[in-house]
Amino acid sequence: MIPSQGNMNKDGVKYSISSFWHIFHSGCAYYPDEPTDQDKENHKEFLETFTETAKQSVDFEEFGTRFGKLMEEHPPILDSRKAYSIWMCEHHNRIREEDGKELFDCSYDNLGKRWGPPK
Repeated sequence: MIPSQGNMNKDGVKYSISSFWHIFHSGCAYYPDEPTDQDKENHKEFLETFTETAKQSVDFEEFGTRFGKLMEEHPPILDSRKAYSIWMCEHHNRIREEDGKELFDCSYDNLGKRWGPPK
């Protein structure tokens, strides 16, 4: 199971996976409606770099491994803000489901209420 908010690492330092999810979902909310090839490459590279970096961390190794495995099985959909936002929510739900947690409503209207998009 991935650590949840308020867990302690081996050194007794509090950390939170939910902070990562906030960054991911916010990034999707502010992603362009009509992304350029460079936008797509930047976000793909960000997700891949994050995954590899997390795998190398003692505290986030499991999260990075699981996130990356699921990303290989379900590659990011970067064609639009809506597609990317829904993909990220469904990606998050896959991990939540593995952890036996309640799933989020991934409808775009619901995501917009929580994360944006910008006005």
